[in-house]
This record gives sequence, C-alpha cells and structure tokens, in this order.
Amino acid sequence: MDGNLDVLIVGGGPAGLAVAERTARAGRTLVVHQDAEIGRPVRTSGGSWKAHLMALGIPARFYQEIDRLTIAAPDRRLEVSFGADRPVVLDVTSTYQYLANLAEVAGASIECAAKFLRIVDEGGSLRCTVRQQGVEHQFSARYVVDASGHHRAVLRQTGRGYRPGRFGVGVEAEFENASTEPARAVLFVGTEFCPAGYGWIFPTRTGSVRVGIGIIRPDTDLSAGDLLNAFLSSPYADGLGLRVGALIEKHFGVIPSDGTAPSFLHGRIISVGDAAGQALPLIGEGIRYSVEAGREAGEAIAAALGDPSRAEACLRSYQSWWDDKYRARFTLAQRANEKMGRFSDRRWHQATGPLKGLSGDEMAALLRMEFGPSLAFKLAMRGGYRAARFLFRRFWR
Repeated sequence: MDGNLDVLIVGGGPAGLAVAERTARAGRTLVVHQDAEIGRPVRTSGGSWKAHLMALGIPARFYQEIDRLTIAAPDRRLEVSFGADRPVVLDVTSTYQYLANLAEVAGASIECAAKFLRIVDEGGSLRCTVRQQGVEHQFSARYVVDASGHHRAVLRQTGRGYRPGRFGVGVEAEFENASTEPARAVLFVGTEFCPAGYGWIFPTRTGSVRVGIGIIRPDTDLSAGDLLNAFLSSPYADGLGLRVGALIEKHFGVIPSDGTAPSFLHGRIISVGDAAGQALPLIGEGIRYSVEAGREAGEAIAAALGDPSRAEACLRSYQSWWDDKYRARFTLAQRANEKMGRFSDRRWHQATGPLKGLSGDEMAALLRMEFGPSLAFKLAMRGGYRAARFLFRRFWR
C-alpha cells in the first residue's frame, strides 16, 4: 500500500468519496477509511431533499420520499404536505457504497480499516503515515484531503484544526415498522425529550422506521441515549403515531456545530465535508452538501494537478464557490441553531406559531434556509416578528 500518490483522501464518507471520483481522473488517488466497511456503522439519519439529490445524480432507489411532515412542539402541532419539492430519507449505507463505486470506476483506490496517523510537509510533497492491520505504511502525496469528519484528523496533526467546541450528538434506533405511516415524517422539539436539539421519526425505503434524538453539546449535558429511551417508553411517542416492531439496530453520530471553517485551504491540504463544517446547522443536514462540495473540491484539485503553475488559483475556485453560494446561508443557520439551543418550551410554542399554514414549498425553503423576503414578510404578518427580523438580516447584508 506504500508509494507515491497525487491525492490522498482521509475519510471515506460522502465528501471524501465525491472528491475521489473527480481527482481519480486526473491522477493517482487513494482513499483511506478508518471503518472496516464503507457506509457502516451508520452515523446519520439520512435526511435530505429529492430535487437536490436528483441534481447530484443520486438514484431514487436509495431513498424514501416523504409526503407529509408533522412538527410537534410543546402544546402545538403543525402538519405540512409536500408537492414535488419534498424531503427524503436516504439509505445511508447503500448511498455511500454507490458513491464509493463511482470513485472506484473512475480509478480511485479505497482502503478500509486504515487509520491515518501523521503527516509531515517535506516541501515538494506531503509524507503521510497510515496504519492498516497493525502495519504502518508511508505515502508521499502532492495533495491531502481532510474528509475525516469531526475528528479533523489531518488538520489537527498540522496544528490547523481542533475538535469542535460545539457539536451535535445523535442517537437513533431503527425498528421494524409495525404501523407507522410509510411516507410521513415527524420532527419534535421541547425540553422534556430533546433539550437543545430535536427528535425525529423517519420511515425508510426498506419499510423500517428510524427514531432518533439529537442534542447540542455543551448546550445540554443530558444523554441523548437516555432521552431517546425515555421518549420511546412514553405516551407522547404513541400520541405522535409511532408504532414499532422489533429493534433492528442502533446508530450513533457526532456532527460539528461550531460553524463553517473560515478557510478550507491550507497549502496543499484541503478540507471538505464535516471536517470543514459543511453541514447546515439548522437541522444538521450534511450529506448532499458534502457530495456537492466534494465534487467541487475534487474538480479544483484535478485542475491544479493538470496545471501546477495555476495550482493556487485552481484551489481558490473551490473556496470561492462555497463562499458565493453557501457562506451567508450557513452563517445565518449557525446563528439560528445557537438561538434554538437555548429555547424553553414557551419559546418553542411561540416560534412555531407563525409557521402554521405554510405550504410545503415554503416549509422546505425555511428548513433549507433558502427563503426570500416574501416568506419573511409572511411570517411577520403572522406574528413571527423575531423570526422575520432574523431572516431579513440576510437580505439587508
């Protein structure tokens, strides 16, 4: 496994695999992935949006479409029906393995059960050490991509990264579906079961149902697992229409919630995905952003490989693309996330009131932070003055 590489990618999640699929066409690319298998264990609920996955070329066989969403807040319940612009729940393992196949077909090599250890800048190349099955291997790479998620393994080795001081912890249980509606999802909030976070009930394409709770550290020090167990045994779960059969498996994940990194470029080290903070903080959605950003980063690195004299400008195109398209939206979502982490039940009740009666398209835009002035005005007219003022700041800038 030793040798010279054009690109070494640390992390075989959606971001790293998307980078590999693009760089493999331009040079020798290796992905090293710490887990024994791509896509397992599952560390995310897999929520996303149909139109965006279609634009990324993710086949429909990998997700379950959601027709109706219930948002349950203390003493308030909202029902939203979706048209064509609808949310979906991904089969995470199959999706990641599909992305891995794309990368391998393009010419990338993928090594699992391989742990990144250290990196040394030798001037003309980056010397990296990886351990696999107890044996250390040495690589010399022109570019190294940190796609290691919240670990930020490469960046921390160089002193440029750090473990997030604010992060989301999610625990999810997947059950056989006894009678929960197959195309209905639920988001629930409130201090009893998900202080400083939210919970979800998601149907899957295989007929199971996923029930989870995510909380923000350090906004609360309660255990997400304990909160989930309390929810599952409560009458509240039954009141939300949850009917489950036998437990299939449990999932656990961590996602940074400290904002998008100011820069993704560190010489010839490039960060992408969760390592760069590229998950929308409002509800922790990251997969589609990771795939899109990974492809953009991969194209930029491939261009730099093809024209070394313009390498710096090529890499800057990736940073500029993100800043132009997503920076403002993610900054606003981060501020909203920090505010909601401090919500009391009374504040949740107040905040969800103006959302009543929003169309599916309007709710989709709000959850994705893609709203326009008209939606902010609509919320203001319904009494959501704080929310409207918060949203309008985006446009005043």
